[in-house]
Amino acid sequence: MYLPPSFTESDPDKLYQFIVDYSFATVIINSQDELEIAHLPLSLNATKDKLFGHIAKPNPLAKLLQSNQKVKVIFHGPHGYISPTFYPEPIDQVATWNYAVVHVDGVISQLNPELLSSKLGELQSQQDVTYSIDWSNPHISRKLAGIIGFEITINKIIGKFKLSQNRTKDEQDNIIHHLEQSEDANSLELASYMQKILK
Repeated sequence: MYLPPSFTESDPDKLYQFIVDYSFATVIINSQDELEIAHLPLSLNATKDKLFGHIAKPNPLAKLLQSNQKVKVIFHGPHGYISPTFYPEPIDQVATWNYAVVHVDGVISQLNPELLSSKLGELQSQQDVTYSIDWSNPHISRKLAGIIGFEITINKIIGKFKLSQNRTKDEQDNIIHHLEQSEDANSLELASYMQKILK
């Protein structure tokens, strides 16, 4: 990933919080035949050195969990189009795209099956505090038998927050103002995130 200094985010607290806030990730493994890619939610453990996830047993990714493969994980945050018209002198500007992402490099391995239900419970409670899984339900047990848990040991984490940090405060405020006038959900989320990061 190209990382100009203006857009590089290396503060661990911000990066870990980003993973918690935008937990739906792209997992990429380079197998012998081709790249295997999965899109799924991941949870960060309490010590912030591992990610947990699960996949269906038929998923091609499953066959790679036994060999401690290197893995790349991408967490995607807010993003949106930045028009030249967002600046006082549009004729001197070009369009761009603002966005925030976090990349994790690590090693993926199969989770001990005995830990799967507790990890799934943790993931469930992070997303929905109103519901608790009943593991004694035979329907739930059958579904549990159809998945495999995995963990990713984090070796490296870096963020790219391209949010107009290379612009003046007035320009940043003007960009946020224009994004806030949009009816596009992505633009509105981006405006809110820029306010949070650039404050």
